[in-house]
Amino acid sequence: MSASGEGTASALPALRGAALIDRLRALVRGQRPLVRAALLSVLLVVCMRVALGIAISVACGDGHCNSQGVVWLGTPPVTSGWQGLLIGPWQRNDATFYAQIALHGYQPAGPTNGPVGAFLPLFPLLTRGLMPILGGDPILSGLVLNSVLTVVALTLIFRLAESDFGVAAGYRTLLLVGVGPGVFFLLSPLSEAAFLTFTLASIVAARRGRIGLAAILAVWATLSRLQGILVMVPLLIEFALQARARHAAGGRALRWPHAALVLPPLSLLAFQWYIGAHGYPQGLLSVEQSFWHAHLVVPGVAIWDSLLWVISHGDIPELINLLSVAALLACIPLMWRRLRPSDTSYAAVSLLVIVCHVEGFSPLMSALRFCLVTYPVWLLLGRGLTSPRAMRTAALVLGGLTLVVAVGITGYHVIE
Repeated sequence: MSASGEGTASALPALRGAALIDRLRALVRGQRPLVRAALLSVLLVVCMRVALGIAISVACGDGHCNSQGVVWLGTPPVTSGWQGLLIGPWQRNDATFYAQIALHGYQPAGPTNGPVGAFLPLFPLLTRGLMPILGGDPILSGLVLNSVLTVVALTLIFRLAESDFGVAAGYRTLLLVGVGPGVFFLLSPLSEAAFLTFTLASIVAARRGRIGLAAILAVWATLSRLQGILVMVPLLIEFALQARARHAAGGRALRWPHAALVLPPLSLLAFQWYIGAHGYPQGLLSVEQSFWHAHLVVPGVAIWDSLLWVISHGDIPELINLLSVAALLACIPLMWRRLRPSDTSYAAVSLLVIVCHVEGFSPLMSALRFCLVTYPVWLLLGRGLTSPRAMRTAALVLGGLTLVVAVGITGYHVIE
């Protein structure tokens, strides 16, 4: 073959790749904004899944999770082979309890069982549904499930931002959530992705006046995580505003579907009854009090205790929790008259719940997780970062923080 022929042959793969990219661009440009947002969400989730997977594997030292004598409760850890490399690094913290529920249901706490009565059932139930087609592995099933749920959550938060501030703000909000530190928790085998997805879906339904659907989705948010019941705050505000508008127009303010709004609190009471019959007679909150030494305090006490804890113990994770609470507190006044009253109220009550709850191991334990999935913060950022330069800077900073959080949490907590 001549030199020219060899050059043409070597250029063919590049030409085909360029043609494929051009076709993908044309496909995306030809879609509606919501479809484009969904495609962008898929791309972000794939990229972040790969990047975070590499980062936390490296954080484990040799690519696997080494032991530091942490007591193991639940299923045996995966610490060797390709499963230990790809799945093991995610098998930590609350993921172990959710895996235990997915495998064995709610069992009383004991020498080999963790206090699973503190965890709501929807995420492990959905995980259980995927296990038969994914080799029976609850961690792998949780990772796949949350990848899908994160795509849906990103698309829904695009819809919220787009409806209030326009398409450009929708894309900005989607991108910031997709690269921000919260995506680490969304992609982990934890309940955050289910909680955020069904919270956002319920709010979208409420804004469209779909009362019954919003109530059902609120049930799923409530059964994802205890803070899911807080979605009732924006729902009630949205429905109150809609009722007032109907009344002003001469229509009936209340309708029969509004009765469905009792379903979320009833679902929480039903779960309390269920775990009471399965080894936790005092209910969900008593489990946190007994095993995590959690208790309620006035807001100032939680923040002050956290500050003293950081000073006395030099606890970096607690410092990050304290800074995340401070950031959420700073954002709430900025939301006033910039976001909907329902969104601002949701952020306020979310903060109130966080700072009225002190854990025994560190005062604001897990506050970072809760703050990062408080969706109005991302709506505020997506609305405000209109400058392309500011947006690029914010995306780079948030992406760096995401890697820091992922590596820090993975390297700090290990399994045995």
